[in-house]
Amino acid sequence: MKAFIISANKRCDSNSADVSVIIKHLKSNLIEITDTPDKADIIVISTCGSVIETKKYSIDLIKSTAERFPNKKIIIFGCLSKIDYQTIKELTSTNPDIKIAKELADMDKILKTEKKITDIEEREFDENIYAVLKNDPVKIYPFAYRVIKFITNFKIPLRLKKKLEIILHAKRANILIGNGCAGNCSYCLIKISRKNPRSRTEQEIIRDIEKYKNSGKIINLTGDDCASWGEDIGKTLPDLLLTLKKEFPDIKFELRYLNPQRILENPKDYKKVLSDPNINSINICIQSGSNKILKLMNRNYEIEKALNFVKEIKKENPNIIIRTHIITGYPQSNFKDFILTLKAIKNFDMINTFIYSPRGYERNLSSAIKGKMESFIISIYNILKLFTS
Repeated sequence: MKAFIISANKRCDSNSADVSVIIKHLKSNLIEITDTPDKADIIVISTCGSVIETKKYSIDLIKSTAERFPNKKIIIFGCLSKIDYQTIKELTSTNPDIKIAKELADMDKILKTEKKITDIEEREFDENIYAVLKNDPVKIYPFAYRVIKFITNFKIPLRLKKKLEIILHAKRANILIGNGCAGNCSYCLIKISRKNPRSRTEQEIIRDIEKYKNSGKIINLTGDDCASWGEDIGKTLPDLLLTLKKEFPDIKFELRYLNPQRILENPKDYKKVLSDPNINSINICIQSGSNKILKLMNRNYEIEKALNFVKEIKKENPNIIIRTHIITGYPQSNFKDFILTLKAIKNFDMINTFIYSPRGYERNLSSAIKGKMESFIISIYNILKLFTS
């Protein structure tokens, strides 16, 4: 038996971690992973519902796959199956061969395999997984990645090389430290999909890192909200980092998706662990440089305090790469708010932008235009900063 896997958002670490578990599960049951759906008996579609673009792409994937392969078993999973289960159910109700897996455990019920997916404890993957996950909703990515990979073959400044390798996900092993989020941001769908924080234990994380101990790879600690790690088990992220430092003193680490609110609740401990030179990069997601917009977003921190923390870390750990996320086109934002955001991102080395998607998904025209214009301006700035700092 053969299976084909396709993802609507292979840039999502949580999604890729789930896919890695599915791949292990299929292989453990002697189901071969094939590189084309034509050869497959089973097609697995990994959906994403975080923004309108990935939702539409997920739905298009489901429709086109069902039309092209009406007699094949199709399994749909991923966050859209939780965020908008009803839409997927309506799309697939006429085909009994299409099954929906809201949780990984549902794969056991659908496939009725001898070895169970719930027995797989690992939550790790490296860049090899991107070759398995076909397609990409952002068509410029494959071309841009080839260009960036070509550039890294030349002798270039070390700091630029570090940034480009981050973009490429190169020489990295990704370890999921937990799912869910402690925040309650007004725009976000993670809470609906992933719920409250569910931290993996230090022992589980250490076991996954051991696999890469002598690989020379940087370990990327990832999750929906890494700074929430430990809240459900009476620990904090600095506790985890101190433990990992003792276990793996020579390994470099990266951290994804740190909410400034959690950091500013415990700044001294965070400053201590993030000042370590073995912390290669971190992603502190400020989302906006305007306190007015942060309040509307229900993100409970002041931008000045977040930026002061970033400056302190850069002073203590000058080689660190600090990234951030910005949401553009947010409702009630104006030109002044955008200027404040432009001033704020000067403190970061790399910036990712996301155009605001309402929870109902459909943007009005003015919001869409504003979001695209702001994203374009930040993207130009980001490219300039990539090569000049």
